[in-house]
Amino acid sequence: MIPLTHLLWAAVWTGLAAEALDRSVRMARRKLTAGTGGQPPAALAEARWRLAGPEALLAETATQTQQVLSGQARPTVGLTVRINSLKVAASETAMEIAFLALRGCGIAGYMESGPFSVARIIRDLSSSLVMIGNDWLLHTNSQMLLMERQEAR
Repeated sequence: MIPLTHLLWAAVWTGLAAEALDRSVRMARRKLTAGTGGQPPAALAEARWRLAGPEALLAETATQTQQVLSGQARPTVGLTVRINSLKVAASETAMEIAFLALRGCGIAGYMESGPFSVARIIRDLSSSLVMIGNDWLLHTNSQMLLMERQEAR
């Protein structure tokens, strides 16, 4: 149950990060169109490359999980480590992206409402860091990696 939950939550958090980035891009376009923006903030490009990692890990992990759920593959310690790693990577990276988007949106991103607000996204993503703590998962993964090595022998 928990590994599947990690996969689903990671999809939500990655989607929220993508939405925050989209709002920041729209704000930058608005400023450029109005002639008040100068150059687009570098934070946009940084947020995009940071988002690529969890998106790829999510897609690969979802495929592997589907193979297990459909009976085409067996669950392994390695898959559990990957799913736990996905939860950690998605939660940590989504927060980083949301803060980069906030920098791109400026005060409009800090507002509670409006088309460029990322305040609620940041609040919602904050729960991702404590919902089954990342430190605990990393500790668990370290132990599992030792078990996985023994299985490989």
